[in-house]
Parts: sequence; C-alpha cells; structure tokens
Amino acid sequence: MTDSIDLNNLPNPDNILTYQEFVSDVHINKINVKRLLLEAVIAPIDVSKYLSKDHQINIVLTHEFKDYIVNDTNTFTASGLVKVRAKINKDTIFIIEVELIAEYDTTQIEKEITNNVYEAFIENNVPVNLWPYAREAIQSGSTKMGYPPLTIKPYRLII
Repeated sequence: MTDSIDLNNLPNPDNILTYQEFVSDVHINKINVKRLLLEAVIAPIDVSKYLSKDHQINIVLTHEFKDYIVNDTNTFTASGLVKVRAKINKDTIFIIEVELIAEYDTTQIEKEITNNVYEAFIENNVPVNLWPYAREAIQSGSTKMGYPPLTIKPYRLII
C-alpha cells in the first residue's frame, strides 16, 4: 500500500518566492562586526630577520559564508568569517580574523521564502555584501598592528 498525497495541502506555486524576486525585494538593514581578532605573532620590527632572497611573505586567506537565522520580525541575519594568516615558511607572522553579521529586511516580501532561496542568497549575495567590510578590517588591522597595509582582492562570484 502506498501513502496518498493530499492534493489540497500542496503549496501554491504562485505563492512561492523565486530567488530573483527575493533578491530584488530584500534590503540590508545593517552590517556589524561580531568578532575581530588581531594577533601579531612576530613583531613587525623582527620580520626583516626572517626575510631573505629565498623567503617571502605568504598570505593564506580563507572564508566561510553559510549561517543564517530567520527572525520573527521580518528580518534574517547572515554571518561570514574571513581569516588571514601571514607566514614566512612555517612561521606565522600575524593572524587576522573578522566575523561579520548582516541583518536583512524582508518586510516587502509577501510570498513564502523557502530554505532554497535563503541558501542561494547566502551563497551568492552575502559574500558580496560582507566582503568590502572584511577587506577594510583586514587592511586597517594589519596597519594597526604595525605591518604594511594588507589589501586583499575584491570578491568575485564565479558563475
């Protein structure tokens, strides 16, 4: 025996929001720093001792944009974490981590927002929204620790 589906309780496709509709109707309320870590492992004055013709500073950059929380107030928040580690060979010079939170307003959206739409937005739009703030935090953070300003490239969405 197979389970029957109640056709009366299926979602109305006209009431389901598309990703394109969502993107055009959602608005950023605010973007805040949740956490900022600046750690000078090797003092800037001592970095020259590690440098030679054969050694250069390598930058290891990682990022993660995946979490979101839907709130009761027609808003949702999304977060992103960007980490930078500057190294010479195996020696870490400095570490910068910035975690950002964006709050988005969905009051203009009347249709149902599915998890697929939220997940597509987190993957495609949140990095573009948060990346400039992460870039600024990394550049100013490196100078505040006494190192030259570290400028990371703009975020590019590969389609």
